[in-house]
Amino acid sequence: PIAGMWEVQVDGDNIEAIKLFVFRKQFLFSEITHCKETRGGWKVYVNGKRKKAFFVDRMMEGANLFLKRIEKANIPIEEMKREKD
Repeated sequence: PIAGMWEVQVDGDNIEAIKLFVFRKQFLFSEITHCKETRGGWKVYVNGKRKKAFFVDRMMEGANLFLKRIEKANIPIEEMKREKD
């Protein structure tokens, strides 16, 4: 991912999802209800919304720190179903 094109910035409890340098959405860790693991990263869902709030790419800078923060806050992560050989 190119910085600024798709970026998630975390400052304390505040989360800012940025798309294309212009489109910005603000969230709080306390608003996150659950996450779903996908091949490329994690879809994050917040209170009162059925659609994903934002996406955290595995290759994004700080993605592992974000995941550790999610686990520390005891937010459930639905793991991707893997096909059996």
